[in-house]
Amino acid sequence: MSEKLINFVFFQAGWFICVISAAAGRPWLGPVFVAVWVIAFARLQGKDPKMAWVRMSALGLGYLFDSALVVLGVFTFPIQAQLGGPAPIWMAFMWVNLAGTLDSCLEWLSGRYLLGGLLGLIGGPLAYWGGENLGGIQLSDPLWRSLTAVGIEWAIAFPILLWLNEKVRSMKIPSTITPQSAGKPEERSFKE
Repeated sequence: MSEKLINFVFFQAGWFICVISAAAGRPWLGPVFVAVWVIAFARLQGKDPKMAWVRMSALGLGYLFDSALVVLGVFTFPIQAQLGGPAPIWMAFMWVNLAGTLDSCLEWLSGRYLLGGLLGLIGGPLAYWGGENLGGIQLSDPLWRSLTAVGIEWAIAFPILLWLNEKVRSMKIPSTITPQSAGKPEERSFKE
């Protein structure tokens, strides 16, 4: 199996495990699975360690975006699915789950912000609606208004994640700093 296909399979498994385990009253199980697969995949594939910043940023961004929608009454979570709040931790880890695909199976979206926004506009509501059908989330009535709000959230958030992924990937970070080079000004040669 190719790297991108394996990445996609683990992404899908992460989504289902997060939602189904939360609906079953084990909301901690999804974050554990997502953390293990994302870290293991990155290490086994030799991914650049600095890309962990993208995953952690996705965790924070997802928590803020979803918490805002909870506070606005767009959706809620059943009692058994709550772990943290306003948005539960397992929801934030679903953003990490997605971020784990940005430099693998979704790498083709790099630089395509409008397409990313369109995919977010469509895919975000479909994912949340699927989560509701599996019992992990409760969208507020009327359904069209909740799905529209989620679509707007993802039309904004997904291009941000794509941009962040590109910026972190292009950062030049020295692999090692030797004691001799630490704190020394760069030597320059000037010719008169």
